[in-house]
Amino acid sequence: MNTPWDSRFEALVLRHVDLGRDGGLRPDDDLLGHGLDSIAIVELVVSLEETYDIEIPDERLTQKSFTTPYTLWSIVSGLVDREGVA
Repeated sequence: MNTPWDSRFEALVLRHVDLGRDGGLRPDDDLLGHGLDSIAIVELVVSLEETYDIEIPDERLTQKSFTTPYTLWSIVSGLVDREGVA
């Protein structure tokens, strides 16, 4: 299955979740159900902001934003597109 995100995003997310399987992320993986807790979310946000040179607005830092890789990538890619960075 092709994923919409790049390898940097996948590597960052996989540092914070244990999917219990080999292979990469799937768009509908349950990140919160696989160990993405509040501390891991903060660490992940910092990593994403540094990697993509973006700032995730506070209003986007809700638990819902971190439910699946697809949901989170939608936020990150939207900020990257808006800010014109890659």
